[in-house]
Amino acid sequence: MGPEIRRLCISPDVSIEEAARKVAEGGEKIALVVDSDFRLLGVFVDGDLRRALLKHIPITRPVKEVMTRAPRVCYSYELDAALKAKEMMLEHRLEHIPVLDEEGRLVDLYLWRDFFARPKLDTTHRVVIMAGGKGSRLDPFTKILPKPLIPIGDKPIVEHIMERFSSYGYRHFVLSVNYRADMIKMYFMDNRSYVIDYVQEDNPLGTAGSLSLMKDMLDRTFFITNCDIIVDDSYERMLRLHQENQHSLTVVVSQKQLVVPYGVMQVSNDGLLEEIVEKPAYNFLVNTGFYIAEPSVLDYIPEDCEYSMVDLIKALMKDGKRVGVFPIEERNWFDVGQWNEYKRTLRHFGALLDNEPITT
Repeated sequence: MGPEIRRLCISPDVSIEEAARKVAEGGEKIALVVDSDFRLLGVFVDGDLRRALLKHIPITRPVKEVMTRAPRVCYSYELDAALKAKEMMLEHRLEHIPVLDEEGRLVDLYLWRDFFARPKLDTTHRVVIMAGGKGSRLDPFTKILPKPLIPIGDKPIVEHIMERFSSYGYRHFVLSVNYRADMIKMYFMDNRSYVIDYVQEDNPLGTAGSLSLMKDMLDRTFFITNCDIIVDDSYERMLRLHQENQHSLTVVVSQKQLVVPYGVMQVSNDGLLEEIVEKPAYNFLVNTGFYIAEPSVLDYIPEDCEYSMVDLIKALMKDGKRVGVFPIEERNWFDVGQWNEYKRTLRHFGALLDNEPITT
């Protein structure tokens, strides 16, 4: 949860008068009533204030007496959280949808303008999908199918990716292909929903090298995504942060918790045991494989040789360019290129029962 959301938060014990001041000062026409752990207890908006005044409730009373106690919310672990928020706003004419984690803690806030009230989305930004890899982590599936065509429910992963971008108006895609490229092109042969350009890698060019083949195609800010991930967040907000902060490249990152499955020993210099920590957990921000980039980054990519996104990021940072991050919840990132994550994604799409195994 960023500082822009925290500034809208209030305690349930503050007065109605103070809550109304928070609504006015916050600029979003809402105050979020939370407990000490940022669990959402309710919301307070202008309508709540008007109803309190009409009932002659003193404005010195606690806001918890007049707040809306059960606002409509969505959850960060839902794959289609942004789309569900959008649908709720349309159906119920709501201006705000709080986003909660599985414990009911506030993590974000969707606003009406995120989807509707801003000027019409500029949908000319292209989406680059890196679809040339062999997907060896998904053997034996990828001995038959290229990784982008691995199924999730009734459609392949690459089409799920395209649908999510299309929901924000982005329908122009550039697919970098190599392994079994003919199958990918054949699948989209009758496509009428998207504009698709293909860039053929004659040799494997790594996770960024094929961008050197697109210099004549990418003349403005563009998205990049691996073909085996799904990121569930507001692509418009990502783009806005990228542009407002004048980043050359924005990396979408996710918190990942790694648990060491052993007792970790802390040993002194003289070889004596100082402490044992049983199965410690460590949190890291990790690269999801989803980026927003400016055309200027293409100048850093060498022609016709293998080059990774890590190489590009390091080159940009060495040259003093602005490389930003956009953090998302771990539950909003699906790495289909790994078996366990693939199974989790299938379950989210209802394509796999909880007790149904996948054999490899």
